[in-house]
Amino acid sequence: MRDRRQSPKLMRALLSENPERKRGERAAAAALFSHSRPDPLLFLLLLSCALFIAYPLLLVFWRALYLEGRPGLSALPALFLREKSSLFHSFYTASLSALFSTALGFLLSLRISSSGRRGRNILLLLLMMSLVSPPFLSSLSYIQLYGRRGLITWHLFRISYDPYNKWGIIAMQTLHFSSLNALFLLDYLESLDGKWMDAARDLGAGSMAVLRTLLLPLLSPALLASFGLSFLRSLSDFGTPAVIGGRYDTLASDIYLQIIGYGKMEKAAAMNLFLMLPAFLAFLLYRRAVREGERRNGNGRGREDFDMRRLSLPALFLSFLSILSLLYFTVLSLQYLCIFLLGFLKAERGVYHFTSEYLSRLFRYDLSSLFLSLRLSLAAALFGALFGLLLSYYMERRLRFGKNALDFLISLPYLLPGTCFGLAYIMAFHKEPLKLTGTSLILVLNLIFRQLPVVIRMGSTALLEISRELENAARDLGASKRRLLFDIILPQLSRPFRSAFLYLFTSSMCSAGAVIFLIDAGHKIAVYTLFDLINSGEYGTASLLSALMILSTVLLSALLSALFRCFCERRGKGRRGNEGSDRESSRTVHAL
Repeated sequence: MRDRRQSPKLMRALLSENPERKRGERAAAAALFSHSRPDPLLFLLLLSCALFIAYPLLLVFWRALYLEGRPGLSALPALFLREKSSLFHSFYTASLSALFSTALGFLLSLRISSSGRRGRNILLLLLMMSLVSPPFLSSLSYIQLYGRRGLITWHLFRISYDPYNKWGIIAMQTLHFSSLNALFLLDYLESLDGKWMDAARDLGAGSMAVLRTLLLPLLSPALLASFGLSFLRSLSDFGTPAVIGGRYDTLASDIYLQIIGYGKMEKAAAMNLFLMLPAFLAFLLYRRAVREGERRNGNGRGREDFDMRRLSLPALFLSFLSILSLLYFTVLSLQYLCIFLLGFLKAERGVYHFTSEYLSRLFRYDLSSLFLSLRLSLAAALFGALFGLLLSYYMERRLRFGKNALDFLISLPYLLPGTCFGLAYIMAFHKEPLKLTGTSLILVLNLIFRQLPVVIRMGSTALLEISRELENAARDLGASKRRLLFDIILPQLSRPFRSAFLYLFTSSMCSAGAVIFLIDAGHKIAVYTLFDLINSGEYGTASLLSALMILSTVLLSALLSALFRCFCERRGKGRRGNEGSDRESSRTVHAL
């Protein structure tokens, strides 16, 4: 006991006699004290979040309270009774689409993880195509393949029926959401520790018992996260119900009609309030599921690679997975084949023949919208990636108070339906002194702050992999905060910057939920032109425009990725240093 009481005194005496340690402590204290000074860059970042996230959303809540000229919440019950049918339709389609897409994504991830390298690469390529697909691609292919005069229903089987109903919405949302869910679940599945499966097999468990009692409980957080995010995406989807829903209205499509058709901003804002509560609950489900998954799996980093091929699934179950995957990828391939071919085919008297009529119409339709989309997407990707990584650095390393509140504020644009965020920008920036409507700047800002939560999580994940020792050493040597940020931190975030840039570029090219409300006659982007072509019944021209959007996005993304790779190699950055953060970043992208 005496030695234990004296040991702290001896340690303090030794430390007091070590001049190097004292100088290090003084340098650390000085650096810590300097962080308490106002930082202009941090102030600018926080001001941007307040101006372009908090302020527009507060205006939506405020305008929703003045419905029909009456302040308060007195008009909301009557509006709820009028819109309860559309609200029920939204919940019904969102629930079924999320359930079916999560189940299908899980089965697809099992089949892909059990495939060889060549088959796996082909399947992953088809799934990745969904990341660069225009938002109305599924609806367009559904009309051309399964419509009243569709290629399969009428020309192949001579079946004529009305396909524009709720099941068409559920089918197309399930098809579109399943690919993203499969990518997310596949990444989560491969991050598990392979030793767990080996231990279960050594104890005598069969392959189906391992799947049922080990893999499903471990994957339950990821399955809940996939369900929550698919539910969110379905609630905010107005394009699919508007195109193929027929008379089956959802609340998101009604909100679009109130804004574009009638110009009733207050009513649209109040209708958005009905979607906010279920969207908020779904987002909380997603966040809780992700945290639970990280807790169970050590933040997703297994000590041994997980290989499903070692599980040796039964031949009957594997055949079921193969047939299901074959059907899914056949439908997916038909969708893209339809888009690329039917722009050059025209049916006359039941016979298709080659035509260039749609191509000439496309060039007469003015392709400037496609080039404008490319410019705006590049600008949003560049500034959004830089802004998001800087803000993630301050949140992880500099910000002492209010980190959770700031994280919740940043997540709001992704949490709320896209119609709500687009309406918020109309209300906030339609008059002086912050008049931005009618300019390209409002489109770029909306694209940046809508996808900002994804970039923040990518940056935060990468920063967790970067050791603080180099940062502390630079502080001890007297480096200023500016030198520390631009010479030490940002060079180590080159690979997360590449991932964030490519994600923002592809998502901006395919974004429609919010920016479609901010477009004017002088700033028509490709997504709006595509939506206009589909609504006008010009399906052949819309197919060609969709193909151009896909090809331009893929080619430019590949070129930018190659340039980033060459830049990183020239700076001498190996792949092993950030391999873990790249995997975590890819999981975040697939999830969000």
